[in-house]
Amino acid sequence: MYTIKELNELNAIKERVVFGVYQNEVEEIEYLDLLNECRDQTTTPNGVGSRLFYITNLGQPCLDCDHCIDENFDKCEETFQNYTLCTWGACGNNRKELKTVDTLEEAELWLYKAYEVDLNGHCAPPTFFDTEEEAKDYLNNERQTKLIQLFEYNDIVFDYTYFLDMDEVTDFDSLSDKLSDECAFDEEVIYYYKAIEYLKEKDASLKESIEIALDYGYRLDSINSELLASLHKSQANREAFYALENEINEILNY
Repeated sequence: MYTIKELNELNAIKERVVFGVYQNEVEEIEYLDLLNECRDQTTTPNGVGSRLFYITNLGQPCLDCDHCIDENFDKCEETFQNYTLCTWGACGNNRKELKTVDTLEEAELWLYKAYEVDLNGHCAPPTFFDTEEEAKDYLNNERQTKLIQLFEYNDIVFDYTYFLDMDEVTDFDSLSDKLSDECAFDEEVIYYYKAIEYLKEKDASLKESIEIALDYGYRLDSINSELLASLHKSQANREAFYALENEINEILNY
């Protein structure tokens, strides 16, 4: 017979709800569905099925109780005797009886605990959490990591802390607005010699940087090499970011 502790454990498994991350979305899932999805399967006489299972051993109805008198033999307490826990073996199609238990609760708990072992050892285990907040945090961290990797690969340099709160970011436009509002693309080139080196490499004629300065309302008599280099580098960051719109939307699953 099962104990109160085992019954509580079984009920906890049946009633548990978790939050999984599927295709860039957080989804509420019955834990029992997750166990069934990840259970170990093999070949059986009826096709592919669960490697572990139980069978119900039926006894003879008593024929005297009210259920039997009404010909509801399946409800007679004498009909259901016990449950045998079985496996189809390592290679399948080789049924072997493991043990016999007295109650359905014992059989179910044994089976679900085995499924939990399968879940933990799954070759591609699903990502799930006990709370929706934990799942969202995980998803946001995954998105943020992928975005940072994308930016670094494309030599886009800015302070990534500006978009740490990914709850506000749903697509390319919302991310672009957030970064622009925080002036995240702006990069300051300090020291004359660094500015000169940058301009020699990126804009030797100064044509592009001067046009950017004029667009921002600067007068020619108020600009210097550091300002021109900073404006040009910031604009380069912005343009490189906009060139990645498709990749960014793919990461954000827009």
